[in-house]
Amino acid sequence: MSLRVGIGIGASGVRAVAVRRNRVVWCGEHVPDAPEDWATALSALLARVPSRRPFRPRVVVALGPRYVQVKRLEGLPPVRDQRALDAMVRESAQRFFLVNGVPLDVSGVWHAPEGVAWAAAFERTAVETVTKVCGRSRVSLDGVVPAVAVLGVAVPTEVMNWADGDHRMTLTYAAGHLTGVCRHQGDASRDLQTVPALRELGKDGFRFADAYGAVLGPAGALALAPARTLPSGRPVSRRRLAVAGSAVALAVLELGIAGGASAGWRARRLNAKLAGLGSARMEAAASVADLRQVSGALAQVAEFQSARRSAAEFLGVLGRVLPQGAVVASLRLDSAHASVVVLGPRAGEVVAALETVKGLTGAEVVGPVTREAVGGRLLERVTVRSQWTAGRP
Repeated sequence: MSLRVGIGIGASGVRAVAVRRNRVVWCGEHVPDAPEDWATALSALLARVPSRRPFRPRVVVALGPRYVQVKRLEGLPPVRDQRALDAMVRESAQRFFLVNGVPLDVSGVWHAPEGVAWAAAFERTAVETVTKVCGRSRVSLDGVVPAVAVLGVAVPTEVMNWADGDHRMTLTYAAGHLTGVCRHQGDASRDLQTVPALRELGKDGFRFADAYGAVLGPAGALALAPARTLPSGRPVSRRRLAVAGSAVALAVLELGIAGGASAGWRARRLNAKLAGLGSARMEAAASVADLRQVSGALAQVAEFQSARRSAAEFLGVLGRVLPQGAVVASLRLDSAHASVVVLGPRAGEVVAALETVKGLTGAEVVGPVTREAVGGRLLERVTVRSQWTAGRP
């Protein structure tokens, strides 16, 4: 049985386990001098992985939350075609994930057993670095997975508080499958019970949970399968040349047999192809209908996005125009009006300031103007209501 290797890359370093028949036969850890230098640590660990030639170890890498986002997707259209749904999420990655100018590689949409849709967005530079290092180290990279998606296999618990550097989150699992991710400010869980294979590593077995989960975890569609890369600058082995020659010989033999086939056999084969084209045509028509539905949903989202007004943007405008010492007590925005409650030295100055805001008109006082003592100062509470115009503040 070939050796499977799991790699965990996080803020505290790079960890690796070699697994054969669900047992850990080797483990290693490398802490780089700087967190950004994890590629060197990964290369050093892969050089230490035990292997049996001519078989190349098969590697799965689990990336920590610093390099991958895992989100529950809400509001997806009811599309039956999985490929169309995956393409829609990838094209609209900025609507589901934080981009911040970093190129992302988005996984396919994974439907959890309870019916919830999930997806993962990987930093493209991290995935490319992993692919290049594995290529230079002459190992077979089977995929890249989010660490949070596979920890449930190594730690059979329903809820855990997990920390990876500054990223602290509460993870929930059901039968090893991820069901919830949320951030928290507390400490990580201690004395978690790991699987027997990790307990054999001693008290630090939990540190290798992400690497072990990378090998056996149910990442499903949340995994990326990077393109295979061959190590450059090395001669091709005789074994590879022999395999390639055998493949060419078999292909030539198959062509010869096909050339001598009877006309009746060819006719039956063509009829089977025509029947297959009919079913493919029906599938294509269903895909076109799904794509039209997706296009309509995206158009509605775009229309809503262009029409909505940002409360944070409006608060920034208020902070610039309100008089010195004025405080916004509450703010309410809808499609037609903006209502703001302000505590300030003079109610008239507040109304005059709101009349200068571009995109608002008809500022009027709603309700009584009262005086309140705040921090030893006597301020006036006023509610001002304005209407939106075509412009935006």
